[in-house]
Amino acid sequence: MSYGVLLKNASSGFIADDLTFYGSQRAGISTSDPLYFSLIGFNSCDSMNINYAQFGSLISNTSSSTFSNVNFDLNQNQFYGLCLNLSKPTIIKLCDIQAFEIGVGQTVFTNNFVNDSKYILNLTNPGNIYVKTSSYPTGVQTSIFGTALNYTWPISINLQNFIYVEYSDTNFTKYFLAVPQVQGAQIPNNFFWYEIPTTKFFYNVDFSIILTTQFNGSSLTLSNFNGIIPKVGQSILIDNSLNNDSLSGVYTILSITNQINLSKSEIEYNFPSQTFIVEVDLSFSNSLNYIPGVFYVPFEYGYPALCFSKNLMLKKYENIAQNSPSNYVPLLRDNFDSSSLCLRLNDQAKYTKQSDTFILGIAVSNWYPDSTLFGLGLNYMIKEGF
Repeated sequence: MSYGVLLKNASSGFIADDLTFYGSQRAGISTSDPLYFSLIGFNSCDSMNINYAQFGSLISNTSSSTFSNVNFDLNQNQFYGLCLNLSKPTIIKLCDIQAFEIGVGQTVFTNNFVNDSKYILNLTNPGNIYVKTSSYPTGVQTSIFGTALNYTWPISINLQNFIYVEYSDTNFTKYFLAVPQVQGAQIPNNFFWYEIPTTKFFYNVDFSIILTTQFNGSSLTLSNFNGIIPKVGQSILIDNSLNNDSLSGVYTILSITNQINLSKSEIEYNFPSQTFIVEVDLSFSNSLNYIPGVFYVPFEYGYPALCFSKNLMLKKYENIAQNSPSNYVPLLRDNFDSSSLCLRLNDQAKYTKQSDTFILGIAVSNWYPDSTLFGLGLNYMIKEGF
């Protein structure tokens, strides 16, 4: 099988051989055009990850300030990448961790828990990413990666950004999602680390509907489909928050008689960041006009739970942060770890996929010399066959 990957400009559809970041004042944010990946030959993968390279290359410098060498470390020089998914909630794998707590005073470590390893105090002191130092455990040092948590849910706006970390050892793998602590209407700068059962964030769903009438969890009337004739085996995301939100979730059409008979889908758990890509939003569609939609489980849902065991609190995705680059999520990296943006791959035709549309940015350092040009690399990872 032959594979092809093309990075394209979402505005023009042309191949983006080189990315141009538009100029910004020092300590500002420089952004690129919206982009997407076009993939040929891929079949089984449904998502991909992208991240910035660690080193930038000096192209020109006409000021008196100079770099120590041609290649410079972005983080050490106070640069970092940023990103935003323009199609769906932004999901970031922040970094790998080498330790986490399973009880107060009980910590699981990987074999490579050495100096500069990152870990989370998910029980005794949640709210940051920590770095092991030579004085561990008496000394606690916070990591630059922890600053990314502040871009998930600022008080001023719900950015629909989600961040998780991964622990992987020879015996098992764990995933922890950073969920802001909510106290009434206040959103303090503090986070819980909730373990999530999987990193399958994206689910394709045929229909969605917001119900305004009573729903028993087992059937719908055909009139709910607005003249659209569903098929057995298709799926529907039901928002029943106006009546009993614990019945909200994804159902499968079991049979069609004078009613649309439903069974609960095979999804076992719900958790914040789960995203449902809906082909037909029945709240706005009819037999002549199919309107899609994207819905997600928000932070308010809290800890992961079995489906239909508590209120789902669905939200519809709205692209509300595109023109606010200071709220894009940082893609940080150091010598050990790299943050990456998770992008959904959408089927276009057989063996042809297209990623979500996204935008990239660069945080410009305070000392950035005028008239200096530098280049940097963008890496992508696609796992075919997993």
